[in-house]
Amino acid sequence: MRTTPFTGQPEALGVVGGGYTPLQNEDHAEFLNLLADESGAIFDTAGSLRGGRQVFITMQLPNSLTVGGTDRVDLNIAALNSHDGSSAFLILVTPVRVVCANTQSAALRNHESSFSIRHTRNAKAAVQAARDALGLTFTYVDAFQVEAERLIQQTMTDATFDALIDATFGKAEASATKRVRETERRRRSRLHWLFADAETQAGIRDTAWAGYQAVAEYVDHYAPVRTKGDEAAARATRVLTSDDPDRIKRRAWTALAPA
Repeated sequence: MRTTPFTGQPEALGVVGGGYTPLQNEDHAEFLNLLADESGAIFDTAGSLRGGRQVFITMQLPNSLTVGGTDRVDLNIAALNSHDGSSAFLILVTPVRVVCANTQSAALRNHESSFSIRHTRNAKAAVQAARDALGLTFTYVDAFQVEAERLIQQTMTDATFDALIDATFGKAEASATKRVRETERRRRSRLHWLFADAETQAGIRDTAWAGYQAVAEYVDHYAPVRTKGDEAAARATRVLTSDDPDRIKRRAWTALAPA
C-alpha cells in the first residue's frame, strides 16, 4: 500500500507475500546519495511509472569513454525499484552512447554490471552490501572499453551486417505468414539504413561497432511498441521496465564476440 501523494488516500499497489519488505523511495535515493559522495556522480533523472508501482533514479558518473578516439560514451548508474512485487531492487552501470542516446548492454564474460536485492527484511543491509560491491562492477567499464575498441577496429560489410541481423533477430522461415515476412522486411530495411546512412553512424561507419550501434539504436528508438499514445514514451518505458531490449542487445554483442 501507499499513501497517494496527490489525494492523501491509501492506494493498493500490488499483492505480495508475507515476507515482502518495502524498500522506501527515501532509502532508494539515500543509497545513491551515499554513492555520489564516493564516486562524484551527479543526479540526472528520476521518475515513477505505472502509478508509482515502479520508480527509477539515474546518476551520471564524472568520467566518460571515447571509443576509437571519437565516439563518446557516458557512464551512468541506474537504480530501479518496484513496489508491487514485480521485481527486485536493481542497481546497474549503464554506458550510454551520447550521439544517439543508445543504452549499451554488452554481455561481457566474467564482468557483472548489475546488483539486485530482494525485498526481504535484510533489504537495507543488502543495499549497503551493494554499495560495497558496486565498486567491483567498475571493472566492467574497463572491459567494455577494451571490447568496444576491438569492435571499432573491425570492418563490417553489408553481408556481415546481415548475418548479425539474423543472429540477433532470427530469420523468418519460408512458411512464415505474409505479415511476419513484411515485419522482417521492414526491420531489416530500417537496420540497414541505420548502419549505412544514418548520421549517428557517420564517424564509425562500416565497423562492427557501427553494426552493434545500429541494432542498439533500432531497439531503443525504432522497434515497434504496442501503444495508443506516445511511441517514444512507450519505448522509454520499455527500456526501463522490460528485459527484452537488453536481451536483444546482448544477443547482438555475443554474436560479435570473438570465438
